[in-house]
Parts: sequence; C-alpha cells; structure tokens
Amino acid sequence: MNNLAKLTAPVLAAWAKILAALPEARLVLRTHALGEAAARDRFAQRLGAAGLPMERVALEPGLPHAGLMAAYGGIDIALDPFPYTGGLTVCEALWMGVPVLAVAGDSFCGRHAASHLGNIGLEAWVAATPEAYIAQAIARAGDLPALAALRAGLRGRVATSPLTDAPRFGRNLAAALRQAWEGAAP
Repeated sequence: MNNLAKLTAPVLAAWAKILAALPEARLVLRTHALGEAAARDRFAQRLGAAGLPMERVALEPGLPHAGLMAAYGGIDIALDPFPYTGGLTVCEALWMGVPVLAVAGDSFCGRHAASHLGNIGLEAWVAATPEAYIAQAIARAGDLPALAALRAGLRGRVATSPLTDAPRFGRNLAAALRQAWEGAAP
C-alpha cells in the first residue's frame, strides 16, 4: 500500500525470494497508480522481470480511505519497502492489526518504520539487512499461531504506545521548544 517509487530492484528481489520460499503465499500491492491500465501493465512487466510469480501477485487500485483500511483484513504480514520505508502506511497497517516487517536504513527516510515498530515494542520485526528481512519473512509466515496472537493484540499495543499519546507528544515538544528558546537567549 506504498508508493510504487519505493519498490526498488532490491525490494523486488527480496520479495521474489520470499515468494519462492513460500509457495502458498501471495503478494498484494495496492495503490492509486495501479488503477491505470498502462501503469499496471508496465509495473507487472517489471515485477515479472524481477522474478516474481505473477500468478500470485495481485495488483490492485487505490481505494477511498475506509476501503483501504478494510483491505488490511486480507493481509497477514506487511512487507515494508527499503531503503525508503513507510511512515503513515506502517502506522495504518499496525493499527489494523497487521504486523510490519522492515529493514532499518541509515537515513531518516530509511528509519521511519523502525521507529514506529520500536515504539510499540516490535524491534524484533526490524531486520538489519535485506537477507535477514527475507529470512524473517519466511520464518514469521511459517509460525501462524504466533502471528495470530500478535495480530490479536496489535491495535491495543498501538493504542497504548507513544504513537498515539498526543498529550505526551505535546509535553515533550513544549519542553524541547523551551530548551531551544532558552539556549538561544542572549
């Protein structure tokens, strides 16, 4: 449910390896750009050239927000792209009970997902390398009882985390602004 521009060659290669190891798995990609036939066809060719089994890849158009959120009900694990990770997309997946597997990058745009996952206690869902990401995806997809237990409590984890604690955020922001203001005073 991310921007197609984030789906780099290394991401597609990783997804191809994950799907090769999990013959029952399927990959669902949903974004507004896939609502245009020409764009969808070009992207399908790119995915096929990257080795993804297109008979198990669903290319879906975008939806109004309520429909998009409901579509998470058909997803077991969200595979976050890298090195440009999701921000809002990660938060929405987690809120809808879908755990997100990510790779920690070395830049701001590569650490959004790691930050969000850390804030809800899912640091173990952040891989250090694409190879670890692939291995984790395969292992986590193979442990359905653990996945079901995590999914059942995921919204509660998000609801009690710093991700949704607006008063805490406000206090911390006010303190940081005061500190910056006092440090800048002559």
